[in-house]
Amino acid sequence: MKSSNTDVLVFDPDNHIRFNLDALETYGFARRETSVVDALTVMAAVDYADRVIRRPAYTWRRDLRIRVPLYEPELWTGVNVSGALNDALRLLTGDYWTFEFAARLGAPPPKPQELLDLGSSGTRKVMAYSDGLDSRAVVALEGAPNPGAILRVRVGSAAARGERNQGRPIPFTGIPYSVKLGRRPVESSARSRGFRFAMFGGIAAYLVDARQAVVPESGQGIFGPVLTATLQGYPDYRNHPMFSAKVAKIIESVFGHRVEYVFPRMWSTKGETLRALMALGSASTWEGTRSCWQDSRWCSVNGKRLQCGVCAACLLRRQSFHSAGLKEPVETYAFENLHAMGFPEAAPPGFRVTNALRHYAIGAVQQLDHFNREWLGEASISRHAASVALVTSIPFDEARAQLFDLIDRHAKEWAEFVGSLGETSFIRHWVGGTS
Repeated sequence: MKSSNTDVLVFDPDNHIRFNLDALETYGFARRETSVVDALTVMAAVDYADRVIRRPAYTWRRDLRIRVPLYEPELWTGVNVSGALNDALRLLTGDYWTFEFAARLGAPPPKPQELLDLGSSGTRKVMAYSDGLDSRAVVALEGAPNPGAILRVRVGSAAARGERNQGRPIPFTGIPYSVKLGRRPVESSARSRGFRFAMFGGIAAYLVDARQAVVPESGQGIFGPVLTATLQGYPDYRNHPMFSAKVAKIIESVFGHRVEYVFPRMWSTKGETLRALMALGSASTWEGTRSCWQDSRWCSVNGKRLQCGVCAACLLRRQSFHSAGLKEPVETYAFENLHAMGFPEAAPPGFRVTNALRHYAIGAVQQLDHFNREWLGEASISRHAASVALVTSIPFDEARAQLFDLIDRHAKEWAEFVGSLGETSFIRHWVGGTS
Protein backbone atom coordinates (compact mmCIF):
# COMPACT_ATOMS: atom_id res chain seq x y z
CA MET A 1 0.00 0.00 0.00
CA LYS A 2 1.30 3.46 -0.93
CA SER A 3 0.95 6.65 1.10
CA SER A 4 0.60 9.09 -1.78
CA ASN A 5 -2.79 9.80 -3.30
CA THR A 6 -1.27 9.50 -6.81
CA ASP A 7 0.21 6.01 -6.30
CA VAL A 8 -1.77 2.88 -7.07
CA LEU A 9 -3.34 1.15 -4.10
CA VAL A 10 -3.31 -2.59 -4.75
CA PHE A 11 -6.35 -4.26 -3.24
CA ASP A 12 -5.62 -7.93 -2.57
CA PRO A 13 -8.88 -9.89 -2.17
CA ASP A 14 -7.03 -12.78 -0.54
CA ASN A 15 -5.59 -10.55 2.20
CA HIS A 16 -7.93 -7.54 2.41
CA ILE A 17 -11.36 -9.19 2.29
CA ARG A 18 -12.83 -12.14 4.16
CA PHE A 19 -15.95 -13.74 2.69
CA ASN A 20 -18.31 -15.09 5.32
CA LEU A 21 -19.60 -18.20 3.57
CA ASP A 22 -22.55 -18.59 5.96
CA ALA A 23 -23.68 -15.03 5.28
CA LEU A 24 -22.83 -15.32 1.60
CA GLU A 25 -25.11 -18.36 1.38
CA THR A 26 -28.06 -16.19 2.45
CA TYR A 27 -27.71 -14.33 -0.85
CA GLY A 28 -28.64 -17.59 -2.61
CA PHE A 29 -26.83 -17.08 -5.91
CA ALA A 30 -29.24 -18.49 -8.44
CA ARG A 31 -27.47 -16.96 -11.44
CA ARG A 32 -24.18 -15.38 -12.46
CA GLU A 33 -22.64 -15.77 -9.04
CA THR A 34 -19.25 -14.51 -10.22
CA SER A 35 -20.80 -11.15 -11.08
CA VAL A 36 -22.17 -10.82 -7.55
CA VAL A 37 -18.86 -11.83 -5.95
CA ASP A 38 -17.06 -9.31 -8.15
CA ALA A 39 -19.52 -6.58 -7.15
CA LEU A 40 -18.96 -7.37 -3.48
CA THR A 41 -15.20 -7.27 -4.06
CA VAL A 42 -15.44 -3.82 -5.66
CA MET A 43 -17.52 -2.64 -2.71
CA ALA A 44 -14.89 -3.95 -0.29
CA ALA A 45 -12.10 -2.27 -2.26
CA VAL A 46 -13.92 1.07 -2.10
CA ASP A 47 -14.46 0.64 1.64
CA TYR A 48 -10.80 -0.26 2.14
CA ALA A 49 -9.40 2.65 0.13
CA ASP A 50 -11.77 5.13 1.76
CA ARG A 51 -10.48 4.22 5.22
CA VAL A 52 -6.73 3.74 4.68
CA ILE A 53 -6.00 6.85 2.58
CA ARG A 54 -6.12 10.08 4.57
CA ARG A 55 -7.64 13.25 3.16
CA PRO A 56 -5.23 16.16 2.59
CA ALA A 57 -4.89 18.65 5.43
CA TYR A 58 -6.36 21.65 3.59
CA THR A 59 -8.59 20.18 0.89
CA TRP A 60 -11.31 17.57 0.83
CA ARG A 61 -10.62 15.79 -2.44
CA ARG A 62 -8.35 12.79 -2.81
CA ASP A 63 -7.13 11.27 -6.09
CA LEU A 64 -7.56 7.53 -5.54
CA ARG A 65 -6.07 4.93 -7.88
CA ILE A 66 -6.97 1.33 -7.06
CA ARG A 67 -6.05 -1.97 -8.68
CA VAL A 68 -8.68 -4.67 -8.07
CA PRO A 69 -8.50 -8.31 -9.29
CA LEU A 70 -11.90 -9.66 -10.43
CA TYR A 71 -13.19 -12.87 -11.98
CA GLU A 72 -14.82 -10.90 -14.82
CA PRO A 73 -12.57 -7.81 -15.16
CA GLU A 74 -13.63 -7.14 -18.75
CA LEU A 75 -17.19 -6.38 -17.57
CA TRP A 76 -16.01 -3.71 -15.09
CA THR A 77 -13.48 -2.26 -17.53
CA GLY A 78 -16.26 -1.53 -20.02
CA VAL A 79 -17.15 2.11 -20.40
CA ASN A 80 -20.73 1.69 -19.15
CA VAL A 81 -19.76 0.05 -15.86
CA SER A 82 -16.57 2.00 -15.14
CA GLY A 83 -18.24 5.29 -16.04
CA ALA A 84 -21.25 4.60 -13.79
CA LEU A 85 -18.96 3.50 -10.93
CA ASN A 86 -16.72 6.56 -11.11
CA ASP A 87 -19.71 8.89 -11.46
CA ALA A 88 -21.45 7.52 -8.37
CA LEU A 89 -18.33 7.51 -6.19
CA ARG A 90 -17.28 11.01 -7.22
CA LEU A 91 -20.67 12.41 -6.20
CA LEU A 92 -20.76 10.44 -2.96
CA THR A 93 -17.23 11.01 -1.66
CA GLY A 94 -16.03 14.15 -3.45
CA ASP A 95 -12.92 12.25 -4.59
CA TYR A 96 -11.56 11.27 -8.00
CA TRP A 97 -11.48 7.49 -8.41
CA THR A 98 -9.47 5.55 -11.00
CA PHE A 99 -9.83 1.77 -11.11
CA GLU A 100 -7.62 -0.81 -12.77
CA PHE A 101 -9.32 -4.20 -13.02
CA ALA A 102 -7.18 -7.31 -13.45
CA ALA A 103 -7.91 -11.02 -13.75
CA ARG A 104 -8.31 -12.79 -10.43
CA LEU A 105 -6.88 -16.27 -10.06
CA GLY A 106 -8.79 -19.21 -8.60
CA ALA A 107 -12.49 -19.96 -8.39
CA PRO A 108 -15.21 -17.88 -6.69
CA PRO A 109 -16.82 -19.12 -3.45
CA PRO A 110 -19.01 -22.16 -4.10
CA LYS A 111 -22.64 -21.82 -5.03
CA PRO A 112 -25.10 -22.77 -2.22
CA GLN A 113 -26.28 -26.34 -2.43
CA GLU A 114 -29.91 -25.37 -1.92
CA LEU A 115 -31.98 -22.48 -3.21
CA LEU A 116 -33.46 -20.08 -0.70
CA ASP A 117 -37.17 -19.72 -0.10
CA LEU A 118 -37.65 -16.18 -1.37
CA GLY A 119 -41.44 -16.30 -1.24
CA SER A 120 -43.74 -15.44 -4.09
CA SER A 121 -42.40 -13.50 -7.05
CA GLY A 122 -43.80 -10.17 -8.17
CA THR A 123 -43.31 -6.55 -7.23
CA ARG A 124 -41.41 -7.16 -4.00
CA LYS A 125 -39.44 -4.22 -2.59
CA VAL A 126 -36.08 -4.54 -0.89
CA MET A 127 -34.43 -2.36 1.74
CA ALA A 128 -30.86 -2.17 3.01
CA TYR A 129 -31.89 -2.55 6.65
CA SER A 130 -29.72 -1.19 9.46
CA ASP A 131 -32.23 -1.86 12.27
CA GLY A 132 -32.11 1.86 13.01
CA LEU A 133 -35.01 4.20 13.69
CA ASP A 134 -35.74 5.04 10.04
CA SER A 135 -35.48 1.41 8.90
CA ARG A 136 -37.82 0.14 11.59
CA ALA A 137 -40.32 2.93 11.03
CA VAL A 138 -40.55 2.51 7.26
CA VAL A 139 -40.83 -1.28 7.49
CA ALA A 140 -43.75 -0.81 9.89
CA LEU A 141 -45.41 1.95 7.87
CA GLU A 142 -44.98 0.33 4.46
CA GLY A 143 -45.91 -3.08 5.81
CA ALA A 144 -49.11 -1.94 7.54
CA PRO A 145 -51.33 -2.34 4.45
CA ASN A 146 -49.25 -5.19 3.02
CA PRO A 147 -47.31 -7.18 5.64
CA GLY A 148 -44.06 -8.58 4.32
CA ALA A 149 -44.01 -6.19 1.36
CA ILE A 150 -40.38 -5.24 2.03
CA LEU A 151 -37.60 -7.80 1.92
CA ARG A 152 -34.97 -6.63 4.39
CA VAL A 153 -31.27 -6.84 3.56
CA ARG A 154 -29.39 -6.69 6.84
CA VAL A 155 -26.38 -4.38 6.69
CA GLY A 156 -26.04 -3.10 10.27
CA SER A 157 -23.57 -4.20 12.92
CA ALA A 158 -25.91 -6.98 14.07
CA ALA A 159 -25.69 -8.71 10.70
CA ALA A 160 -22.20 -10.11 11.06
CA ARG A 161 -23.39 -13.67 10.32
CA GLY A 162 -26.24 -15.04 8.32
CA GLU A 163 -29.29 -16.08 10.31
CA ARG A 164 -30.91 -19.49 9.98
CA ASN A 165 -34.33 -20.99 10.59
CA GLN A 166 -34.33 -24.72 11.35
CA GLY A 167 -30.91 -24.98 9.76
CA ARG A 168 -31.88 -23.20 6.55
CA PRO A 169 -30.43 -19.76 5.69
CA ILE A 170 -32.79 -16.80 5.86
CA PRO A 171 -32.35 -14.61 2.77
CA PHE A 172 -30.09 -11.55 2.99
CA THR A 173 -29.62 -11.63 6.77
CA GLY A 174 -25.83 -11.45 6.84
CA ILE A 175 -23.08 -9.18 5.59
CA PRO A 176 -21.30 -11.52 3.17
CA TYR A 177 -17.83 -10.03 3.60
CA SER A 178 -15.66 -8.09 6.00
CA VAL A 179 -12.72 -5.83 5.17
CA LYS A 180 -9.37 -6.53 6.81
CA LEU A 181 -7.54 -3.22 7.20
CA GLY A 182 -4.51 -4.61 8.96
CA ARG A 183 -4.26 -1.44 11.05
CA ARG A 184 -6.33 1.37 12.50
CA PRO A 185 -8.18 3.39 9.82
CA VAL A 186 -6.71 6.85 9.21
CA GLU A 187 -9.78 8.45 7.60
CA SER A 188 -13.06 8.84 9.50
CA SER A 189 -15.38 10.56 7.00
CA ALA A 190 -16.59 7.10 5.88
CA ARG A 191 -18.62 8.28 2.89
CA SER A 192 -18.23 4.83 1.30
CA ARG A 193 -20.76 3.48 3.82
CA GLY A 194 -23.50 4.97 1.63
CA PHE A 195 -22.13 3.09 -1.38
CA ARG A 196 -22.26 -0.19 0.55
CA PHE A 197 -25.88 0.34 1.63
CA ALA A 198 -27.09 1.30 -1.84
CA MET A 199 -25.24 -1.52 -3.58
CA PHE A 200 -26.50 -4.18 -1.15
CA GLY A 201 -30.05 -3.09 -1.89
CA GLY A 202 -29.46 -3.13 -5.64
CA ILE A 203 -27.77 -6.54 -5.65
CA ALA A 204 -30.62 -8.03 -3.59
CA ALA A 205 -33.15 -6.50 -5.98
CA TYR A 206 -31.37 -8.21 -8.87
CA LEU A 207 -31.25 -11.60 -7.14
CA VAL A 208 -34.97 -11.64 -6.28
CA ASP A 209 -36.08 -9.77 -9.41
CA ALA A 210 -37.44 -6.83 -7.39
CA ARG A 211 -37.96 -3.52 -9.15
CA GLN A 212 -37.75 -1.16 -6.19
CA ALA A 213 -35.21 -0.57 -3.43
CA VAL A 214 -36.51 1.45 -0.49
CA VAL A 215 -34.44 4.24 1.09
CA PRO A 216 -36.00 4.85 4.54
CA GLU A 217 -34.47 8.25 5.36
CA SER A 218 -36.80 11.14 6.20
CA GLY A 219 -36.58 14.49 4.43
CA GLN A 220 -34.07 16.26 6.69
CA GLY A 221 -31.62 13.38 6.34
CA ILE A 222 -31.98 13.39 2.55
CA PHE A 223 -31.66 17.11 1.85
CA GLY A 224 -30.13 18.68 4.97
CA PRO A 225 -26.57 17.24 4.63
CA VAL A 226 -26.44 18.48 1.01
CA LEU A 227 -28.04 21.92 1.31
CA THR A 228 -26.30 22.91 4.57
CA ALA A 229 -22.78 21.71 3.76
CA THR A 230 -20.06 24.14 4.84
CA LEU A 231 -17.08 25.32 2.81
CA GLN A 232 -14.84 23.04 4.88
CA GLY A 233 -16.92 19.93 4.17
CA TYR A 234 -18.28 18.18 1.13
CA PRO A 235 -22.07 17.68 0.74
CA ASP A 236 -23.26 14.29 1.95
CA TYR A 237 -25.32 12.62 -0.78
CA ARG A 238 -25.52 9.13 0.73
CA ASN A 239 -29.34 9.20 1.09
CA HIS A 240 -30.07 11.52 -1.83
CA PRO A 241 -31.93 10.51 -5.04
CA MET A 242 -29.12 11.98 -7.15
CA PHE A 243 -26.74 9.38 -5.72
CA SER A 244 -29.26 6.53 -5.79
CA ALA A 245 -29.94 7.18 -9.49
CA LYS A 246 -26.23 6.76 -10.19
CA VAL A 247 -26.07 3.49 -8.25
CA ALA A 248 -29.08 2.26 -10.23
CA LYS A 249 -26.97 2.75 -13.38
CA ILE A 250 -24.22 0.56 -11.90
CA ILE A 251 -26.73 -2.22 -11.12
CA GLU A 252 -28.19 -2.05 -14.61
CA SER A 253 -24.77 -1.97 -16.27
CA VAL A 254 -23.41 -4.93 -14.29
CA PHE A 255 -26.49 -7.16 -13.99
CA GLY A 256 -28.80 -5.94 -16.73
CA HIS A 257 -31.44 -5.33 -14.08
CA ARG A 258 -33.36 -2.07 -13.65
CA VAL A 259 -34.09 -1.04 -10.08
CA GLU A 260 -35.69 2.16 -8.88
CA TYR A 261 -34.66 3.58 -5.51
CA VAL A 262 -37.77 4.97 -3.82
CA PHE A 263 -38.08 7.37 -0.87
CA PRO A 264 -41.41 6.92 0.94
CA ARG A 265 -40.55 9.52 3.63
CA MET A 266 -38.82 12.05 1.36
CA TRP A 267 -41.28 14.86 2.10
CA SER A 268 -41.77 14.03 5.80
CA THR A 269 -39.76 15.22 8.77
CA LYS A 270 -38.38 12.58 11.10
CA GLY A 271 -40.81 13.83 13.74
CA GLU A 272 -43.73 13.27 11.36
CA THR A 273 -42.45 9.76 10.65
CA LEU A 274 -42.40 9.06 14.37
CA ARG A 275 -45.94 10.39 14.77
CA ALA A 276 -47.12 8.20 11.89
CA LEU A 277 -45.49 5.23 13.60
CA MET A 278 -47.27 6.03 16.87
CA ALA A 279 -50.58 6.19 15.02
CA LEU A 280 -50.07 2.52 14.11
CA GLY A 281 -49.72 1.67 17.78
CA SER A 282 -46.08 0.84 17.15
CA ALA A 283 -44.40 3.49 19.28
CA SER A 284 -42.16 0.89 20.93
CA THR A 285 -40.55 0.17 17.54
CA TRP A 286 -37.99 2.90 18.20
CA GLU A 287 -36.73 1.39 21.47
CA GLY A 288 -33.13 0.24 21.33
CA THR A 289 -32.30 2.06 18.09
CA ARG A 290 -29.23 4.20 17.58
CA SER A 291 -28.78 7.29 15.44
CA CYS A 292 -25.36 8.48 16.64
CA TRP A 293 -22.48 8.94 14.19
CA GLN A 294 -19.78 8.76 16.87
CA ASP A 295 -17.89 5.59 17.77
CA SER A 296 -17.48 4.22 21.28
CA ARG A 297 -14.29 6.21 21.96
CA TRP A 298 -16.32 9.43 22.11
CA CYS A 299 -19.53 8.36 23.79
CA SER A 300 -18.79 5.73 26.41
CA VAL A 301 -19.68 6.55 30.01
CA ASN A 302 -18.66 4.22 32.85
CA GLY A 303 -17.98 1.48 30.33
CA LYS A 304 -21.42 1.79 28.71
CA ARG A 305 -21.70 2.87 25.10
CA LEU A 306 -24.23 5.70 24.77
CA GLN A 307 -25.19 7.95 21.89
CA CYS A 308 -23.22 11.18 22.01
CA GLY A 309 -26.30 13.43 21.90
CA VAL A 310 -24.65 16.35 20.08
CA CYS A 311 -23.80 15.17 16.56
CA ALA A 312 -26.21 16.15 13.78
CA ALA A 313 -27.85 12.71 13.78
CA CYS A 314 -28.39 12.76 17.55
CA LEU A 315 -29.73 16.33 17.58
CA LEU A 316 -32.14 15.56 14.74
CA ARG A 317 -33.27 12.49 16.65
CA ARG A 318 -33.83 14.54 19.82
CA GLN A 319 -35.67 17.26 17.90
CA SER A 320 -37.89 14.59 16.32
CA PHE A 321 -38.73 12.88 19.60
CA HIS A 322 -39.65 16.26 21.05
CA SER A 323 -41.87 16.99 18.05
CA ALA A 324 -43.56 13.59 18.38
CA GLY A 325 -44.12 14.04 22.13
CA LEU A 326 -41.97 11.02 23.01
CA LYS A 327 -39.42 10.77 25.81
CA GLU A 328 -36.34 8.60 25.67
CA PRO A 329 -34.89 6.88 28.75
CA VAL A 330 -32.46 8.83 30.92
CA GLU A 331 -28.81 8.13 30.03
CA THR A 332 -29.56 7.56 26.37
CA TYR A 333 -26.94 10.21 25.55
CA ALA A 334 -23.48 11.06 26.89
CA PHE A 335 -24.36 14.77 26.61
CA GLU A 336 -27.72 14.30 28.27
CA ASN A 337 -28.28 17.79 29.68
CA LEU A 338 -28.87 20.18 26.78
CA HIS A 339 -30.33 22.69 29.26
CA ALA A 340 -26.80 23.33 30.61
CA MET A 341 -25.32 26.80 30.25
CA GLY A 342 -22.03 25.51 28.84
CA PHE A 343 -21.01 22.61 26.61
CA PRO A 344 -18.75 20.93 29.22
CA GLU A 345 -21.55 21.07 31.82
CA ALA A 346 -23.80 19.05 29.49
CA ALA A 347 -21.48 16.03 29.87
CA PRO A 348 -21.36 13.65 32.85
CA PRO A 349 -18.68 14.18 35.53
CA GLY A 350 -15.26 13.04 34.43
CA PHE A 351 -16.14 12.92 30.73
CA ARG A 352 -13.29 14.17 28.52
CA VAL A 353 -14.63 17.15 26.57
CA THR A 354 -12.26 18.10 23.75
CA ASN A 355 -12.17 21.15 21.50
CA ALA A 356 -12.63 18.85 18.52
CA LEU A 357 -15.84 17.45 20.00
CA ARG A 358 -17.07 20.95 20.81
CA HIS A 359 -16.46 22.12 17.24
CA TYR A 360 -18.19 18.99 15.95
CA ALA A 361 -21.25 19.82 18.08
CA ILE A 362 -21.26 23.44 16.88
CA GLY A 363 -21.23 22.22 13.29
CA ALA A 364 -24.16 19.91 14.04
CA VAL A 365 -26.20 22.76 15.54
CA GLN A 366 -25.43 24.92 12.52
CA GLN A 367 -26.53 22.19 10.12
CA LEU A 368 -29.96 21.89 11.73
CA ASP A 369 -30.33 25.63 12.32
CA HIS A 370 -29.39 26.59 8.75
CA PHE A 371 -31.93 24.27 7.16
CA ASN A 372 -34.37 27.14 6.62
CA ARG A 373 -35.48 29.45 3.81
CA GLU A 374 -33.72 32.55 5.08
CA TRP A 375 -30.30 30.92 5.34
CA LEU A 376 -30.46 28.76 2.20
CA GLY A 377 -32.16 31.30 -0.04
CA GLU A 378 -35.13 30.58 -2.25
CA ALA A 379 -33.04 30.52 -5.44
CA SER A 380 -30.74 27.83 -4.01
CA ILE A 381 -33.70 25.73 -2.89
CA SER A 382 -35.33 26.05 -6.32
CA ARG A 383 -32.12 24.95 -8.06
CA HIS A 384 -31.92 21.92 -5.81
CA ALA A 385 -35.55 21.04 -6.50
CA ALA A 386 -34.69 21.10 -10.22
CA SER A 387 -31.89 18.57 -9.63
CA VAL A 388 -34.33 16.30 -7.76
CA ALA A 389 -36.84 16.55 -10.60
CA LEU A 390 -34.15 15.51 -13.09
CA VAL A 391 -33.50 12.14 -11.39
CA THR A 392 -37.05 11.32 -10.29
CA SER A 393 -40.49 11.31 -11.86
CA ILE A 394 -41.52 14.32 -9.74
CA PRO A 395 -42.39 17.44 -11.74
CA PHE A 396 -40.26 20.48 -10.92
CA ASP A 397 -43.13 22.60 -9.57
CA GLU A 398 -44.17 19.81 -7.22
CA ALA A 399 -40.60 19.12 -6.07
CA ARG A 400 -40.05 22.82 -5.41
CA ALA A 401 -43.29 23.23 -3.43
CA GLN A 402 -42.64 20.04 -1.43
CA LEU A 403 -39.06 21.02 -0.62
CA PHE A 404 -40.05 24.51 0.55
CA ASP A 405 -42.79 23.02 2.72
CA LEU A 406 -40.46 20.40 4.21
CA ILE A 407 -37.87 23.05 5.08
CA ASP A 408 -40.52 25.23 6.73
CA ARG A 409 -41.83 22.35 8.85
CA HIS A 410 -38.31 21.41 9.92
CA ALA A 411 -37.56 25.02 10.89
CA LYS A 412 -40.71 25.09 13.03
CA GLU A 413 -39.81 21.80 14.77
CA TRP A 414 -36.22 22.98 15.36
CA ALA A 415 -37.35 26.32 16.82
CA GLU A 416 -39.75 24.55 19.18
CA PHE A 417 -37.04 22.11 20.26
CA VAL A 418 -34.47 24.84 20.91
CA GLY A 419 -37.10 26.87 22.75
CA SER A 420 -37.83 23.91 25.03
CA LEU A 421 -34.21 23.91 26.24
CA GLY A 422 -34.59 27.23 28.04
CA GLU A 423 -33.01 30.64 27.58
CA THR A 424 -29.70 29.69 29.23
CA SER A 425 -29.01 26.55 27.15
CA PHE A 426 -25.66 26.50 25.35
CA ILE A 427 -27.54 25.29 22.23
CA ARG A 428 -29.67 28.42 22.32
CA HIS A 429 -26.56 30.56 22.72
CA TRP A 430 -24.93 28.90 19.71
CA VAL A 431 -28.07 29.43 17.63
CA GLY A 432 -27.98 33.08 18.65
CA GLY A 433 -24.40 33.37 17.44
CA THR A 434 -22.52 33.31 20.75
CA SER A 435 -20.03 30.62 21.70
